[in-house]
Amino acid sequence: MLDGLGGQLTEEQKRQLSRIKQINTRNIQLIADLLNVAKIDRKAMPCDIETLTLEKIVEKATHGYVDQIKDKGLKLQVKGSGEDILVSADFQKAAEAIKNVLDNAVRFTERGTISIEMKSIDHTGLVLVKDTGTGIAGPILSKLFKKELVFDNPHPQGGSGLGLYIAKSFMELQDGDLTVSSAVGKGSTFTFKFPRSN
Repeated sequence: MLDGLGGQLTEEQKRQLSRIKQINTRNIQLIADLLNVAKIDRKAMPCDIETLTLEKIVEKATHGYVDQIKDKGLKLQVKGSGEDILVSADFQKAAEAIKNVLDNAVRFTERGTISIEMKSIDHTGLVLVKDTGTGIAGPILSKLFKKELVFDNPHPQGGSGLGLYIAKSFMELQDGDLTVSSAVGKGSTFTFKFPRSN
């Protein structure tokens, strides 16, 4: 209908239909998140490990966000290491884990920059997602990756609140890790750690 298949719409009709579309999209994501959590908790989540470059994973994760970030008046910076960093990872789960963090960064950053940096330290490939958002208070930071936080702190800006729990779980499934450092008013840095494959 928004594409005009049913005839010309008034601006108010377009606004209402756009709102319905947003709600529908959020509901679909909520169902997907709940299904992922159920599989994770049952230890029934399959994992397909292969050799990948960090660049390929980040490219998949950032697809579709460039316009969204630009529309919000933010800057996106992606910095590679100048070399192909090969890691052992599940392509879809690695990209989704980064996407979940990136989604939060866009939602809670009103001005400034979101940056993604790829580098290698010893036998670990790293992806750092940094934002200049509101930051995270200590009491929340200590249980950020737990499901319990979802029920203690509703998310008025949308989202299921399960994204970070899923991201952390997906990284652990790949023998990797996800950590965070943050300060209120100064933004946050999420660090994804993948085992190197070479």
